[in-house]
Formats: sequence, C-alpha cells, structure tokens
Amino acid sequence: MKKNIFLSLCVSSLLLNVSFAHELTQLQAQISQQKSTVDSHLKNKKSLQNEVNALKKELQQSAKNLHQLQQKILKTKQKQNEIQQEQQRLQSKLHQQKEELKEIIHTIYQAKLNPNFLEKILGEQPAKNLVLKQYMQRLYAQKTQLLQALQNNEKALVAQNDALKNEQEELQKQQAELSQLQQKQKISQENYQQRLTQLQEILTLEQKKLAELIANEKALQAQIAKAKQQALLRQQEARNKALLSLAQRGLGPAKYQHSAPVKGKILHTFGSHQLGELRWSGVVIQAPFGTKVKAIYPGEVISASKLAGYGWLIVLKHGEKDLSLYGYNQNINVKVGDVVQAGQVIAHVGQINGEQQSGLYFKITRCGESQNPLLWLKK
Repeated sequence: MKKNIFLSLCVSSLLLNVSFAHELTQLQAQISQQKSTVDSHLKNKKSLQNEVNALKKELQQSAKNLHQLQQKILKTKQKQNEIQQEQQRLQSKLHQQKEELKEIIHTIYQAKLNPNFLEKILGEQPAKNLVLKQYMQRLYAQKTQLLQALQNNEKALVAQNDALKNEQEELQKQQAELSQLQQKQKISQENYQQRLTQLQEILTLEQKKLAELIANEKALQAQIAKAKQQALLRQQEARNKALLSLAQRGLGPAKYQHSAPVKGKILHTFGSHQLGELRWSGVVIQAPFGTKVKAIYPGEVISASKLAGYGWLIVLKHGEKDLSLYGYNQNINVKVGDVVQAGQVIAHVGQINGEQQSGLYFKITRCGESQNPLLWLKK
C-alpha cells in the first residue's frame, strides 16, 4: 500500500513537472518572439537615428549656408545703403551743377541781349576786346563741361537706380530662399522628431512587455523550483515512511543476508579478549583510512556523536529490538532523526583506538544484548 502511495507521488510529480515544462516552453517562446520584436524596433530606431544624424549634418550645412546667405544679405543691404548714399550725393551734385549751369546760361543770355552787361561784370571800361573774348570762351567751355558732367551724372544716377533695383530684387530672392530653407528645416526637424518620439513610445511599450514576460518567466521558474522542492520533500517523506516501515521490521533472523558495512579483514572477532576480562562485544574490520561506511539495513539514526574510545559513533535503530553501531569513524554524514537506506554512506573509516591502523568497529544488539554481527553479514 505504501509502495503504491510512493509511486503515486512520483507520477503526480512527473505530471506536474511536464505541465510546468510545457507552460515554461510556451512562455520562453513568447519571450524569444518579443525579443525579436524589440530587436526589430531597435534596428528601426537605429536606422531612424542614422537618418536623424544625416539630417543634423544636412542642417549643419544648411545652417552654414544660411549664415553665408545672411552675410550676403547683409552685404547686399550695405551695398544698397552705399548706392542710396551715392544717389543722394549725385542728386546733390546734379542740383548744384544745374544751378551753376543756370547762372552761366543766364550770363550768356544777358550778354547777347545787352553787351554792356559784360562791361558791368568785368569793369566799366574793358581794356581790350581780347579779355571779353576769352571770358566768353571760358563761359562757353564751362557750359559745355557742366552739360557733359550733368549728362554723365544723370547716366550714373540711372545706372545706380538700375543697380539698386537689381540689388533689391536679389535681396528679395535671397530672403525668399532663406525663408524656404528655414521652413524646410523646421518641417524636417518636426517630422523626424515626431517619428522618433512615436518609435520610442512603441519601443518603451515593447520593452515593458518583454520585461513583464521575463518577470513572469522568473516567477514561473521560482514556482517550478518550489513545486519541485515540495515534490522532493513529499517524495523524501514518502521514502522515509517506506524506509521507516522497512526499518521497523528489524534486522530479521541471523542468516548472513546483509552486506558488510566495509570490506576487509576481521582484526577482532566477537567475544575475543580485548583487555583483561574485557571481551569484544562487536567486531573490528580492517579497512583503508577514509573508506566509505555503509548502513547494512534501513534504519533511523538515534545517535551520531563523538564518543571517547570510539571516535565518531553512529547508532541505527531497526524496529523495536535491533540496533547497529558503527565506530572509529573519522567523520559522519548523517544526523539524529535521519532515516537511512541499506547501502547508504553514513561515515568514513578512521583510526582504530589504540592501534596504528584504520578500521571500523561494528556491533549489533537485540533487546539490549550484544550479538555476533557476522551472523547477519554475507560471507
């Protein structure tokens, strides 16, 4: 019945592990898919970032071009100011020349109408007609020069007006180009920033989802570990119950049926003289130092401590009547309350008390009376 219960626990544990394993596999597949999604978004972000970097370079070049254009516009405005100042100077000079010409023409006209007019200008009685002639020649020459200068200034003024008009048209063109470039930069920046923001929002959501899946995986793994631990505990409890049930039957009749705790030469036999009238109540089996000491039959550990003259001593209880003792150990692997199975390593061989060799002290008692342990050990 107990064997069936133990088998049932093993089957239930196996089914539970299969269920958890299937759920974990599905979750890990989701995580793998989600990682691919996140990687894809990261690649898109990197690609978009490269585009943004390229745009930044383009904007830097545009900014340089913009600066150059602004400098050009500034020079154009300065040139316009210079042209306007030159126009004002030419207009002022032209006005002055016109006034001077007006006076010369008036003088010549008066001289033709009234010859005495020149005499009033040059003196009451001109000394020679040559002087009058020379004066009139200078007036005519000055008139010609002024007319030529006036024509030249008027041409220069027209040219300046044309240049100013051209510069104004160029300025308008440059300002329109500047406005278009600034608008293009603004639109490009807003477009890329909007795309980058949207992609970052999507990436954040996907990364959050991935983090949740990974957290779920860790929680599931923890749950699996806990379930396995609980299953192991239940199995251990069931095994201990089964072992305890078996141990409670006792060692059985002495029929050489159990394996020896260690293999080796019998140094001291049961009942042989130990010291004076003292006889050996067990046997001492020679074995190399550190050899594994194994329980001969399932039993419960009722003592596991160091005892003077016996080294580390372990006592196993088998049912209500039988005990098996293992002494001269250099260390032990069990503690009080443990239920061990046949063949389980419970200690390691140490030094025989009072002798220069190693071995195991082994003893069996039934109802408190020492028995020859070799009667239960296979030959």
